[in-house]
Amino acid sequence: IVYWGISGAGITSNLAMIHSKLKESNRGALQKVPTRIDPTIEYEVLPIELGNVGGAKARMHVIGVPGTAAQAPTRKQLLDRIDGIVFVADSRQECLAANVASFAELVEFLADYGHSPTDLPFVIQYHKCDLVDPFIIERLHREIRVHGAAVYEASAIRGTGVLKTLTTISKQVIRHLGRRDGLSNESR
Repeated sequence: IVYWGISGAGITSNLAMIHSKLKESNRGALQKVPTRIDPTIEYEVLPIELGNVGGAKARMHVIGVPGTAAQAPTRKQLLDRIDGIVFVADSRQECLAANVASFAELVEFLADYGHSPTDLPFVIQYHKCDLVDPFIIERLHREIRVHGAAVYEASAIRGTGVLKTLTTISKQVIRHLGRRDGLSNESR
């Protein structure tokens, strides 16, 4: 599962909060991993044990993409073979244009892999919502326009909305993989 957004949107804060809230037995270490393209650029990975799903031990990796413009090739590379996406939008008004550009980049890169936000499990998280006027979030939502996506307002510093976002994307991914792999409801 890829957490996507602009630099400073709160991806690192989300992963750190998830790491702190999960039982030690259900999570691995939050790691910074160097990229193949440029080993000086790192992205974050948090492995999570889901337990028994459909008769098999299940694990997922939550990946936080680097958000600066120069790291676009790394972000694109991290979309290869993904199972779900959380778009983390910085809800502050001054970040509106950057969020919209980041979303457009995501759509473009997904298309290069033959996907779109509507054919993969997809959740939108409006982060830092505690710092903004609710009308800014509404305007951002109109700009992004992903129909059918689950939407959460969050504050990783306060811990609100973070685990709901993770739970929703995890369930969506499990259902999606079950349908793709032809698993029945009894085996999920």
